[in-house]
Amino acid sequence: MVEIRDLDECATRTEIAEELARSLGAPHLNEEVIKTLRKAYAGTQTAVTALPDDLAARALKLGHIRIGWVNCRIRDREEAARCYRCWSPGHMAARCRGPDRTELCHRCGQKGHQAKDCKGQPACVLCQERGADDHRHTSMNSSCPFARKITRARR
Repeated sequence: MVEIRDLDECATRTEIAEELARSLGAPHLNEEVIKTLRKAYAGTQTAVTALPDDLAARALKLGHIRIGWVNCRIRDREEAARCYRCWSPGHMAARCRGPDRTELCHRCGQKGHQAKDCKGQPACVLCQERGADDHRHTSMNSSCPFARKITRARR
């Protein structure tokens, strides 16, 4: 996974894929490699792309790519495995020995509703279990201190 930052707010998936194909010398790339394209700060966008290992390495070596009028940064995007049974990072559900949280809300940790219908305050169940002071974020949030600690330890 490679992240392209600082994209112009008008940049499209097609435009990004075409420039990646040209810059990396891979004419077979199409817009399917762009997994997400979302708004970022100050009118910019960020794209997450799934590239084959050799092309990802080449893109990271470039460090920048010009898309439209903007010189965009290319960064590696590490995604830690996260269990969808107990929500802990570092393993998958098939090897899970933790508690089953599949019926809980990802946002507040309560039973009986889903995150999209949640009216409660965000509360990370993982941080609450460990007695952390800072647990006012959702359990599946990438900024969770516990999840970050596990991700750093695996590097």
